[in-house]
Amino acid sequence: TPSGTAPTHASSEFQGISCPSARFCAAVGTSSPDEYGKTMRTLVEAFGGKSWTIRLSPTVGSWSGLFGISCPTVGFCVAVGYESIGAVGNTEVAQKTLIETYNGRSWSVTPSPNPGVSTKKVKPCTSPSALKCETVQPPADGADRLSGVSCATRSVCVAVGQATSVADYPSGQPLIETYRNSTWSAVHSPTVPGGGDLQGVSCVGPRFCEAVGSSGSATLVEVFDGKSWSVVPSPNETTTFYNLLSGVSCASAFSCQAVGYYFVSKAAGESPLAESLTRTGWTLDSVASPPGGGQLDGISCATSNSRAAVGVTFPGFDGASLAYTVKGNT
Repeated sequence: TPSGTAPTHASSEFQGISCPSARFCAAVGTSSPDEYGKTMRTLVEAFGGKSWTIRLSPTVGSWSGLFGISCPTVGFCVAVGYESIGAVGNTEVAQKTLIETYNGRSWSVTPSPNPGVSTKKVKPCTSPSALKCETVQPPADGADRLSGVSCATRSVCVAVGQATSVADYPSGQPLIETYRNSTWSAVHSPTVPGGGDLQGVSCVGPRFCEAVGSSGSATLVEVFDGKSWSVVPSPNETTTFYNLLSGVSCASAFSCQAVGYYFVSKAAGESPLAESLTRTGWTLDSVASPPGGGQLDGISCATSNSRAAVGVTFPGFDGASLAYTVKGNT
């Protein structure tokens, strides 16, 4: 069903959706009033049982976007992304995490940590002979961003992404943040040699989560066992290029599915990638690649035998929607 679009936006794109009931869904993404995306704003739309409407959401700075959302109940949602805070060098844009919360009435920004971003301290102007002293916002180094979030309850959420300090640049490390006792905090994540990035997360209660992404040219999976996070082995399709996982959904602690894509060749392009978690670990699933190739970006599992995955395919110059459904073993 077509959703509402703001008439002043030259372009808009949804990045995530969450539906805690059949009569309520919330979707988040980005919108830009100019053709080239020099200015980017957060985008939130909600479905109330009959139609989609745009909801007001805070936009911080000249560029901010939301890339993941989780609504454990109709009256509570958490959306995550990042905002720009300045330039690093001449081209790269420094970023910091952005978390917005819906309380059943409105959206607001919630403070979130940025372990990779450091701020240079500037001494205030104290000279009595100075004609004018101005407070200057010190430049920021590093870049942190959040890509996915999962809330098991209203009081327990996990968000994932990447933190890139000046020392790590340009390769960042996986970033994991948790929401407990009404506060977000960064938690210890295993250091990944060569850097890593987490794109999606799924939590089954407060004591089990799976997070997926990539490290170098290979898939990356981290698991939370109720005490700590650890990297677990995950398979890759045979290719000389790269594998990447972008979404994950867990029906239980012993049944999870993850999706993404891998680059086959310059001629064939990208092909969908799917993996399943069983009691023996992660294994590759067989996925037919559509003509022109494609990628899977998100997945939702109602049960261990019922799931749907979505993404994009490239049958021609423009992309087209791609969806897979699985019931039973087909």
